[in-house]
Amino acid sequence: LPLIRKSRAVSESEWTGILNEVKLDDFDQLNYQSCTICFDGCDEWILIQDYNFSHSIRFGKGLQIDTINKLQNRLAKLRAEFSKK
Repeated sequence: LPLIRKSRAVSESEWTGILNEVKLDDFDQLNYQSCTICFDGCDEWILIQDYNFSHSIRFGKGLQIDTINKLQNRLAKLRAEFSKK
């Protein structure tokens, strides 16, 4: 399969919306490190980091996590946008 690369700028309002969905204290408490089918990219990964914070989670595609549900929905919309040919 050919490699497809897509990119676009994220507007300030879109980025603010993403940041508003993240509560770092709640995210830091999540301990999802599954490897359902991690070798082929079927798991979902979320990594949040800045200068003083770094935490990542990995979970099976489609799993809805209550504390980050709004963030997951927003990221799913972006993923759908970038998966269109």
